[in-house]
Amino acid sequence: MQGALIYLMGPSGAGKDSLLTALRQSDAKNLLIAHRYITRPVN
Repeated sequence: MQGALIYLMGPSGAGKDSLLTALRQSDAKNLLIAHRYITRPVN
């Protein structure tokens, strides 16, 4: 089976971190989650 690359994008407060946390806690053995990088300047 071929893998898939999925980009998770959305505005601030949309729940991206919550979704990534839930995916990391799931039992999916074939799931690889890359590290999240924040590219906007710190205010």
